[in-house]
Amino acid sequence: MDKKAVKTKKHPQEGLSVPQLFALGIFSVGGGLLLWAGRVGSKPDTGWLPALAIAAVAAALLTAAVVYSFRRTGCRAVSELLGELFTSVPARCILLLLGIFLTARAAQTLSLYTGMTGRFLLPKTPSLVLAAAAVVTALVLMYDGLRSMARTAELLMLMSIIPAAVMLTAFLVRIDTAELLVLAQPRMGDIAPQLTPALYTFAGVECVIFFVGHGRGKGSRTVPLAVGASAIVSAVLFVGAVGILTLGGVQSSDYPFIETARMINIGGVNLTERFDILLILLRVLFIIVQTAVLLYCASISISSFFGREIRRRTAPVLCAVAVVASLLMDKALLDRICTVGLYGTLLGLIPAVFVLSLFHKKQKNGNEKSKKGRGAG
Repeated sequence: MDKKAVKTKKHPQEGLSVPQLFALGIFSVGGGLLLWAGRVGSKPDTGWLPALAIAAVAAALLTAAVVYSFRRTGCRAVSELLGELFTSVPARCILLLLGIFLTARAAQTLSLYTGMTGRFLLPKTPSLVLAAAAVVTALVLMYDGLRSMARTAELLMLMSIIPAAVMLTAFLVRIDTAELLVLAQPRMGDIAPQLTPALYTFAGVECVIFFVGHGRGKGSRTVPLAVGASAIVSAVLFVGAVGILTLGGVQSSDYPFIETARMINIGGVNLTERFDILLILLRVLFIIVQTAVLLYCASISISSFFGREIRRRTAPVLCAVAVVASLLMDKALLDRICTVGLYGTLLGLIPAVFVLSLFHKKQKNGNEKSKKGRGAG
């Protein structure tokens, strides 16, 4: 095997606490949940609940595979890992495609953000201004470094505890069990169309694992926990939304969570106007962090393709590309690019890396053995 790795400088590994890494995992994984809300609303299928379970298991297995691959090879950066397992040219091509996919994901997330913000918060503000404001904020987070993004995600996660508790309480009070029986009896033919939107819920995990969460000892174990936590939260939220809005209401709404929040009324205290605004603001901040994580990982990937540490010059260019793509690119085409990238990354690249790592021996061990052999000779 050609050992010519992609020649890049090692990316500095900033130490993250377990809560910070867990928060990044939650936000990266949960970004897919926002995309899924619109997808479920546009399809009259009822197979999303078992599809979610299948996707959760797949995401957990793939997460474990990537963590194992990093530990097996002893690598600490994605460019280093791919350079060890593939020859130079394929490794660079994979990094380029990975960067394009992550940029498309960022554009898709920005498109959701501009639609939601323009509809509920600032209806008269041009989409270009909304997207530019989000990207500039994300760029500031990126330039401050990974630790800054992690702290922001950790703070937002803490801020989300109270609204999440209110929503869960409302779900328990108002759930219509008759509607939930429909979800409990899905037809097998309905499950397959929902696998892609279900995987979108967990697609963000490859960002945290590939670029952030590996090589950090106990901290890397929090990423699978984040996947599991998002699975539980997303299942509860969708079950609650269906129980309150009915299945037809969820299918006809592009933003079922926000529509559900508008109907919350606990103990006679009307929280409609204030609570849904709070939820939207948290969603906006949520999406900005998600965009920052995606573009941060995309800039590392594309910088590694060129074989240099040029992340600070790559990031602004990718931000501009994401804004233009979110506003001008056909949504169906953008969706196809993200879907191909999703399956290519989750179901193609990660298993290939895992299989190759099984036959890989750490370079350090090989050097030590050769030295011992020479000494004995």
